[in-house]
Parts: sequence; structure tokens; C-alpha cells
Amino acid sequence: DSAFTVLSEHPESPMLNFVYALLIRDVYALTSAFFALNSAMRFAL
Repeated sequence: DSAFTVLSEHPESPMLNFVYALLIRDVYALTSAFFALNSAMRFAL
């Protein structure tokens, strides 16, 4: 929640908000894909 408030303090840069949103979404997607691959490998072994 603190990161969102820090971003809200800079309304002159909505592009930064967009980039941060993309980064957070990509990191979340990568993390979930990593965990899915990890469990799949464990299931195969």
C-alpha cells in the first residue's frame, strides 16, 4: 500500500504509474509461472 501512495504523490507522471503496473504484473506472472513449473517438475520426478 505504501508503494501506491508514493506513486500517487507524483500525479505529473502517469507514465510511471503505467510502467510500475506493467512491472508488477510481469513479476507476478513470472513468479506464478515459476511455481507452476516447479510443481510440474516435482510431479514428474
